[in-house]
Amino acid sequence: MNMKNTMIRNSVFLSGILLGILLIFILIINFFSHNSCAKIIFVNKKDGNFSIENRKISSKKYSAEYIDYLVDDFLLGAVSPELKSFFTKNAKRKNSYITNGDVYLDFNSLTFNECENVLKGLNILNRTIRINKKIKSFFLSADGTFYKYIGNYGSLINGIGNDSVFTENNIYIDN
Repeated sequence: MNMKNTMIRNSVFLSGILLGILLIFILIINFFSHNSCAKIIFVNKKDGNFSIENRKISSKKYSAEYIDYLVDDFLLGAVSPELKSFFTKNAKRKNSYITNGDVYLDFNSLTFNECENVLKGLNILNRTIRINKKIKSFFLSADGTFYKYIGNYGSLINGIGNDSVFTENNIYIDN
């Protein structure tokens, strides 16, 4: 009976150690996983206010590919049916890169041609990028050609800055 109790205790002790090692291993994997939480802004269909959806982005916030995942998730649109997306399913990010804090985004031409409201779409894209990553400004291009103007909305030659205000008449860029 004594030997049986000792074997049971040793078995329980060994199981506890293995369970502890497994738990530590899971925590380490979770800590080093490549997922970051991002806030994606959309507009509420009912009241027109901005609403945020939290998304898991499969990249660390400090990596260059974070912007890629962030913009791609934004273009996919809202998960909640109560939120409105401005870009169609044909909107695609073709390329992006970051230089000296400036983000350069290249989209296919359908991204802006089929956008329901370019001004609101740019406002929301600007805010989404800025609440998730610190940047100076971002520049837009379609099929490799940089936008200097979007329609009659104003100059984009200096990029879209932090204090940019998009209105019906222009896109004002504060230098």
